[in-house]
Amino acid sequence: MKVIFKNDCIIDKSKIDEAVKKQEVIEFESYCVTHDFQMTVAQVLKFFLSACKKESFLSYLAYSSNELLGNADKANIKRCFCNECNLDINNPLDYEAAMIDFKSEISSNLAHYRKLQEEEHLYIRYVLSYDKENITVKIINKATLTEAEKERIQSKFERAKQYDSIEDAYMTIDQSEGSGLGIIIIVLMLKQIGLGPEYFKIESINGETISSVQIPA
Repeated sequence: MKVIFKNDCIIDKSKIDEAVKKQEVIEFESYCVTHDFQMTVAQVLKFFLSACKKESFLSYLAYSSNELLGNADKANIKRCFCNECNLDINNPLDYEAAMIDFKSEISSNLAHYRKLQEEEHLYIRYVLSYDKENITVKIINKATLTEAEKERIQSKFERAKQYDSIEDAYMTIDQSEGSGLGIIIIVLMLKQIGLGPEYFKIESINGETISSVQIPA
């Protein structure tokens, strides 16, 4: 079941139920993470988990979905910005130069960069699957992780090992944008239900970055 998201997208619960029954992948694609897209994803996830009879996982997977969708959207728009400025995002000096003006430029000219995301086919896909053994949520974006991004992500996974609870992380980590708190919270949420960090992966494959959270069904 694949849906190209539009603002007037209506979700048919019966189609979600049928896809789960047939163990079909459920996939939604968009070029940007708008409020409407987030609301649609939340509804799809709720219907999906209901069909799987796993409603108890909703809070964990809803948080993970929102966090990872936001990260994917930001990664894509950073690449649009660097391309527009003729900067190489894989070059640490170019990346640092781009980030000086990134937030202010995107805030003041967001519609322009949203258009570029579509023109450059920098999609975001939200994918759900259920195979009787596992429930998997994947967020896929059309961008390859830079070496610096890989290092930052790995450092967040390592840092998550320092905490025994989500409360500990909130109390000690700077919650400003870019702190990586979201990744750490996802690891700790999985820990709360007895799952290790191996159930949460972020990797680049064939020109895409795939963030996945898996929970045994």
